[in-house]
Amino acid sequence: MNVIEDIIATPPLTSIHGDGATAVGAIAWLCEVCRAANESSQAHTLAVESLAGLAELCTASHWGVAWRREDQLQVELHGGSHQGTGDSTPAFQMPVGGESLLASAMRSDKPEIAVDLNDDKQVNKALVQRGMQSAAAMQVTDGSSASGVLLLGSDNQKHWTNDELKLLSALGHQVSGIHQRTTMGKELRRQQSLLKSLQSSMETAMIVMTPEGRITEVNQSTLDISGFTQHDLVGRSIWSALLVAEELNHVKQTFARLHKDAAPQRFDCFLLTRTGQRRRVSCSISRLAGDGLGKPAIICTAVDITERCEAIERAARAEAVAQHAREMFAELQQSINTGQERLHRAEASEHLPPGVDLDRRARARREYPYMQRVAPLVGNRMPRPDAFTERKCHDISSRGFAFLAHEKPDFDRVVVSFGTAPHEVHLTAEIRHATPKAGSNPPVYIVGCCYTGRVPLE
Repeated sequence: MNVIEDIIATPPLTSIHGDGATAVGAIAWLCEVCRAANESSQAHTLAVESLAGLAELCTASHWGVAWRREDQLQVELHGGSHQGTGDSTPAFQMPVGGESLLASAMRSDKPEIAVDLNDDKQVNKALVQRGMQSAAAMQVTDGSSASGVLLLGSDNQKHWTNDELKLLSALGHQVSGIHQRTTMGKELRRQQSLLKSLQSSMETAMIVMTPEGRITEVNQSTLDISGFTQHDLVGRSIWSALLVAEELNHVKQTFARLHKDAAPQRFDCFLLTRTGQRRRVSCSISRLAGDGLGKPAIICTAVDITERCEAIERAARAEAVAQHAREMFAELQQSINTGQERLHRAEASEHLPPGVDLDRRARARREYPYMQRVAPLVGNRMPRPDAFTERKCHDISSRGFAFLAHEKPDFDRVVVSFGTAPHEVHLTAEIRHATPKAGSNPPVYIVGCCYTGRVPLE
């Protein structure tokens, strides 16, 4: 049984004044407090206005409210010489700690009384100075700790009855309830504001949707990655708004596993942007169960890994080219170091264009359809960096390589760069022929070169 039910179940409150009219007034006051508590969101206003009525019922000369401000109680006192005017005396402070009546009430969940404040005149000096001889106080809480005190005071030595203390206790509970709702509301708004700020500032895309996949909320990163607006996405199905057709089954199967065992699921997929571009994203989805305050939802977070994937692919291609170049150079170095002579194969002459040396195809060649940097070699000086141009290669061997050109070169020696830094290898080569490629229009020449040495040059 709570405080209100306990009061209503008590025999008529005749102990207040000893007459039935006052008891009826007390019940009427209590009903008015309950009504005001249901409608009000201001704990302080309810406390002051209700205490004024209770002071009249209890023939108390003073009433007031004290709110905690760090280690002090900020006291707002009414009545006394101002009674009936609605004005308050200037606010004053009292310590939260100590043995004063207000400090004791802060530590108790029941009303505290002082029949004669002069007995503890030193600790209750502030109350005595404002005309009070006795007082009763009740704690106000915010749900976790004491946050204030309700105060009734009398200018004579009053003996507070149980019914009066019950009414004060009931008011304390009502004011505490409103204070708790207000505090919780402020904290909820603060948390919501913090969450919104985090969602807006986080680099990870976040999509909130219904269990069926209908989008209800997206953060700024989602808009930045996709190029869509809030209006474009909210209310649409994720299946048609952001996913590519060939991955729908894969993603739906992942969602089905989430509904089955509720454990977070992770997967990679493409996210379709407003311009039709595909961005590779790494996703995690989790299920938020519904309750009386909210509906069930699915939260999806996604990290854009497009550039990471592209970088990995570029590195793999570069490593393959570098490895190929290292292998070719190793064969060339072995040939140079051992002083091998060129091998002549008479049967090769049947496949050579007119005027091409018989030993040009002495070594087996591999297809090498990669871009390499080539520059003309004049004298024995290393060409300037801006003299190098990207040339698509045709084939390569340990003795030479061939590249493609739209015109016959007007130079007879080149420097070619194989591999990537820091594994670049610069070789010098002599152009042996420039043969038109069959079926090319406009003409494309296969420029065959034979290695002659390795840079650095003089």
